[in-house]
This record gives sequence, structure tokens and C-alpha cells, in this order.
Amino acid sequence: MFCTLLCIAAVVFVIYVAWKFTTLDADWQSFHANIDPTYFDNKVIWVTGASSGIGKAFVRKIASFSDCTFVLTARHEDTLKEVCKEIESVNSKCKAVIFPMDLGTTGLSYYESKVDEQFPNGVDMIVHNAGYSMRSCAVDFPLKNDMDMFQVDLLSPVILTKLLLPYMTTKNLQKKHKHIVVISSVAGIALTPIRTTYGCCKAGIAAFHESLRYEVLPYNVSILNVFPGYVATNIDVNSVGKGGKNSRQQEDFIQKGLSVNRCAEIICASISNHLFECWPAKHPLLYSLYLITYLPFLKSILMPSRAKKLLKTYGY
Repeated sequence: MFCTLLCIAAVVFVIYVAWKFTTLDADWQSFHANIDPTYFDNKVIWVTGASSGIGKAFVRKIASFSDCTFVLTARHEDTLKEVCKEIESVNSKCKAVIFPMDLGTTGLSYYESKVDEQFPNGVDMIVHNAGYSMRSCAVDFPLKNDMDMFQVDLLSPVILTKLLLPYMTTKNLQKKHKHIVVISSVAGIALTPIRTTYGCCKAGIAAFHESLRYEVLPYNVSILNVFPGYVATNIDVNSVGKGGKNSRQQEDFIQKGLSVNRCAEIICASISNHLFECWPAKHPLLYSLYLITYLPFLKSILMPSRAKKLLKTYGY
């Protein structure tokens, strides 16, 4: 009798978990994490790529519940000024500093002078959000564009992290809690055609910070790798296509993806709970992520059909 009840309970539990899983729009741990509003109070938070998309939504979300100081970085000063006005309208106690930078610039001296000028005492948190994607097979993607993407999506975040590291570690004598947040991509986990260089950059930046995490943990520094799935931003129309030309192609699966505000909420909860990573994504992409991560042999079954569909979509 006891064994029968135990079996029934196990079946009910499995059914409940399966049903619950269908309601997720992020990995299990991130979905159930709650935001601690006090965690962000009085912090200096540097956000790159803050003029639009996830970066802008992230700033607005934190401003809605916390009094902190933002340092906003993007290429165009005018768009950053608009974001500052939005922050003030949400929370007049929040401060916002505009810090324009072109992360496509090569040469270490540019970054050293910028960081030394703006952050003589470092920051409490940096969010590496700046970047762009591609929509082209490798054979049609000029090498110059490969190099440009490596600079913006991979090398620049690594440079900025390394320039801030002394202030977060050896110079952080009081061991105040610091945070590095990396906006990678699902393309860094589920590598597909049409995004060869982009996927390489996103996998690379996540790998660098994953290794770094265990070096900085003793200094009270947390690192969060974020792997967003399809999020309703302009990443599709701003992507670089064949021959290095702007794609300008709007994709339904992007525009029907997770809302940018919900994505920002998941990231905030993951930060305040000191999670190692989070996957903001809707189904069926979230299902696929779990399958290829925990049952990697399924990659050879699932990915070829997905790859064929992508290639056809872009005229290959």
C-alpha cells in the first residue's frame, strides 16, 4: 500500500514539474528568483549599450525601485540624453552620467584613458551589453567585419573588465561586493549557421568570465553570464548581412520573443541573488537549451533541421 502511494505521489510530482516547466520564460533558478531592491541602492552601475534594447530596459527597471548612480555608455550622446530623461521621469533620486564611447575602437590606450578619467575609484557593477549580431554565412562575411565584431562583442568587454579588476580586487580593501554582468546570447550555447563570428564572440566572452569568476570570488566579486534567447529588440534589423551590409531584415521570431522589460526583470533578480548564469527565453527555445545542454547527443538530431531552416530563410 505504501509503495503504491509513493508511486502515485511520484507520478503527480512529475506531472506538476512538467506542467510548471511549460510556464517558464527563463531557466528554473532564474525564473523563481526574486529581486532584492536594496541590493542596487547607492551603487555606481556602468552599463554599455545603454541607449536601447536590453541595456535601456535594465536601467529603467532598476531606476523603478532603487536609488543608484548610472554611468551610461553608447556611441551617440543624443540617445543617451533621452535615456537620462526617462530615468529622471521614473525616479528623480537616481543619478545618470553620460559617458559616450566607441567600443569599436582599437588600441588599448583609448580604453585606459577613458576608464582612468571616468572611474578613478572603479565601479560597483559593470554590465557588458554593447554589441551587435550578424546574418550571413562566413564565406560572404568580409574579414574586416569579422575583426570589427571581435573588437566590439569580445575584445572590448574583456579590456574593460581587466581595467576595472584592480579596483574590484586588490584595491578593494573593504571588500565591498562588486558585480560583473555579461550579456552573452543563446547563440553562445546553441551555435548555428548565419551567426558564426557572433556565436564565437558570445561563447568567448562567456568563457572568459566563467574562468574569471573563480579567480575573483575571494574578493567578493560576483559574475553573472546572461544567455538571452529571442528578445523583442532591434538586434535583427541592426545586424550585419552579406558583404558587410546592414541586414535591415525584421524577423518574426525576434519580435514575438520575450519582452525586453521581462528580460531586464529576470536579469535583475539573477544579479541580486548572485546566480552564476541565467537563460531568459521562451519555449520552444528554452526546451531546446535544456535538451542540448543536459542531453548533448540530441544536438546532432535537433540542430541540422534548425540549421537548414535558417539557411533557407536567408537565401542559402
